Amino acid sequence: MEVHGGTKTRTGGTKWREPVVLLAALFRRLQRAEMMTPSLCETCKNVREVRTARSRFLLCELSVTNAAYPKYPPQPVVRCGGYQPRGEANQDEQGDPPGHPA
Repeated sequence: MEVHGGTKTRTGGTKWREPVVLLAALFRRLQRAEMMTPSLCETCKNVREVRTARSRFLLCELSVTNAAYPKYPPQPVVRCGGYQPRGEANQDEQGDPPGHPA
């Protein structure tokens, strides 16, 4: 196995990175994610997480019945009229269904 500028090559010349390099990159990515402003969507009962192989989206389920709410709101969301913390009852204090302001 030969070393070329910090990357190693297998027989045949295919380059690969050492696991330590990949773990360091993953750690930096996680640190950046932790530095992001927290979003209300993360703790809202009206959100559904949609994952793909490379991405994560937060789908607002209120968008199905109320066009005032975007399907995939730009993150971070810091204020939202339809926000309900997870674990809260299905109806708010006025007795209105969530996402349907009076």
